[in-house]
Amino acid sequence: MRLMVFKLFITIAYCLLFSQSTYSADVYKTVDEHGNITYSDSPSGSSSEKVQLKEDNRMPAPALPATPSAPRQSEEESPEQEIPTSYSVSITFPTHEYHVPPGERSLTVSTKTDPELHSSHTVKVSDNGSMLDGSTINHITPGTHSISAKVVDKRGKTLGRAAAVTVYVHRVNRPRPAP
Repeated sequence: MRLMVFKLFITIAYCLLFSQSTYSADVYKTVDEHGNITYSDSPSGSSSEKVQLKEDNRMPAPALPATPSAPRQSEEESPEQEIPTSYSVSITFPTHEYHVPPGERSLTVSTKTDPELHSSHTVKVSDNGSMLDGSTINHITPGTHSISAKVVDKRGKTLGRAAAVTVYVHRVNRPRPAP
């Protein structure tokens, strides 16, 4: 165990010692008779010239505060900002009369609100009148689906409603071979 720790220490010391020397090495540029440019750490011929490298673009890390600060309110929750009382809501995907491709087993509904959705409000999506847990219809069944969306506040009051879109789900029936 001690031998392994000693070898590790020697390896780290070796790397640190020689990494500094290569970092500060001079760089030479050589152009051969064909116009090919070569950079190296040693001059190779009379046409080599020393290159002045720019300083590294380094910046120290910002100092961390000594004590954790209180969480800041986001712009959405600032007391100066007015909480919307109504929204214009639209379903951006799927579009009206969209046909779900065979093989697709779920459908994610995308919506847009104007103004931007406040953090205390949520969008509720429903499929054929049944409210979804999120915005994805999992294990979508064949047939016609009427998808709607609305924005509600914390109390469940509707603040905006999107026009419903109709979606068609088709499944390919493959005939079974005769026995």
